[in-house]
Amino acid sequence: MNQLLLTLRLYATGNMLIAVGDFSGVHKSTACRIVKKVTAAICTLSENYIRDSGYAIQKYLITPLLHPNNDAEQLFNEAQIRTRNPIERLFGVLKRRFPILSIGIRIKLQTAQQIIIACATLHNLARARNEGEPLVDPDVIVPVIDDQPQNHVEAENPPGYPNADIFCFNTTPAFSNRRSN
Repeated sequence: MNQLLLTLRLYATGNMLIAVGDFSGVHKSTACRIVKKVTAAICTLSENYIRDSGYAIQKYLITPLLHPNNDAEQLFNEAQIRTRNPIERLFGVLKRRFPILSIGIRIKLQTAQQIIIACATLHNLARARNEGEPLVDPDVIVPVIDDQPQNHVEAENPPGYPNADIFCFNTTPAFSNRRSN
C-alpha cells in the first residue's frame, strides 16, 4: 500500500523522486524502483481502461495540411481542428488530475511513457467509477498551450545528467524530442 501511495504522490505532485522518497522514508533509488514497479502494474490495467477499437495504434501522426488545395483537403483540416478541441480539453483535465503531466516528468523515458499511460488508465478508472473531474487547484500552474507549432519544445537534461536518458519533457499534444549533446 505504501508503494502505491508513494507512486500516486509522485503523479499528484510532480515532485522530484528524492522529495517523494524522503516523504515516504525511502532512498531516492528505492523510490525510483517503486515508481517503476507500481507504474508498470497500473499499465497492465490499460487494456481494460484505454482502448478505441476504431483506430489501431500507429507509429505516425496525421497532421493538418499546410496548404489545402481543394474543398476535400480544407474539410480534412476543419475536421482535425474540431477533433483537436475535445482532446485539448482532455489534456487539461489530465494535467489537473495528475500535475506531473503539466510540471514535467523527470524520469527515464521508458518509465515516463508508462507514467503517461498509467495516468490515463487511472483517469479512465475514475471516470468509470463516476468520479468528478478534478477541481482547478490554484497552487498548480498548468502551462497555457497556444495553437502555434512552437508547442514542440525540447528541454535540457537536468544538471549532472548531460547524456542520460533522464530528461524533463513537455507533455503537450505535440511530441517532444530529446536534445542530443
